Amino acid sequence: MDDDELVLKHLFGKERGASEIGSPTNSLMLSKQVKSWFDKYLFVIVPVIDPLEVTQVPNNIITRWKVELISPDVENMTRELVFLNQNRPASRFLFFRFMLALIRIRQLDRRGWEDVWAKYHTYKPFAATPTGRYYARTGMLPLLAMAGHNGITAPEEEIEEFLRLNEAEEVPRIISLLRF
Repeated sequence: MDDDELVLKHLFGKERGASEIGSPTNSLMLSKQVKSWFDKYLFVIVPVIDPLEVTQVPNNIITRWKVELISPDVENMTRELVFLNQNRPASRFLFFRFMLALIRIRQLDRRGWEDVWAKYHTYKPFAATPTGRYYARTGMLPLLAMAGHNGITAPEEEIEEFLRLNEAEEVPRIISLLRF
């Protein structure tokens, strides 16, 4: 297993992650303008789920998604996405992108990032999903934060907890591979 496959396995919990990430079924058709906003982390895609009421996603498949703005510089475009067939991005990839967006807007010191972080501190859109439970169970959230941009890290107690629970030799290597 090469380094990229190892990172994908740890991030997404699947050995087939490398083949899935480039799969046509794991794609979004976006206009040039919307793709530009997505690439600039101006919005995130989250499940349409009330994490306070739902304890399990039926069949472990999220079928409803919505766009949420994380930048005050773009008109409000919060709306549900409609997929015309079963082809849609895997939730684990959208969750990872969601986490990267939060890390990135903080690194860029984007206006309003504190409000975005405060919102998602109390409203956790992926908490009731299989992906959210996987990341919580494996301690990948602190690992993602540790691998964040330019010294942005998780709270020290989360990092210590992660290291205590995951003392495998490969953890430091994975952290170094995840540097952006």
